[in-house]
Amino acid sequence: MRASQGQEQIESDDVPGGRPAAGRRRRRLLRREERGLTLVELMIVVTIIAIIAAVAMAVYQDIIKKSRLAADQGVVSSLRSAVAIYYGRSNGMFPGSLGAVESLVTPAPIYNCNVIPTYDSGNGKITFTATLGDCS
Repeated sequence: MRASQGQEQIESDDVPGGRPAAGRRRRRLLRREERGLTLVELMIVVTIIAIIAAVAMAVYQDIIKKSRLAADQGVVSSLRSAVAIYYGRSNGMFPGSLGAVESLVTPAPIYNCNVIPTYDSGNGKITFTATLGDCS
């Protein structure tokens, strides 16, 4: 049955035989959901990202300190090996100073932390006592 020009047509969203406002309510709810984020929601997201970034920076700085300390420990290990090789080749004599020990190692040692190892020329012992706090 066709509607004539004088009769009202039922909208496709309206429920036939009932409330014609149901379709309009549905459209209003859809528009409300499509609005996007509010300012408060955006501020919460930015705050969460800032907290995550702060934690990540602290962890990153700690990793950098640990890598510098590990590099220095590697340098000290190579110095100890150089002392052992020198001792074996020089008939039981140790190098005279830390500078002499450092000259045995190629490339020249570079220290990343603020602590330089100590060397006892009497027994060839190299002591390194750096901590994470010494590496900046």
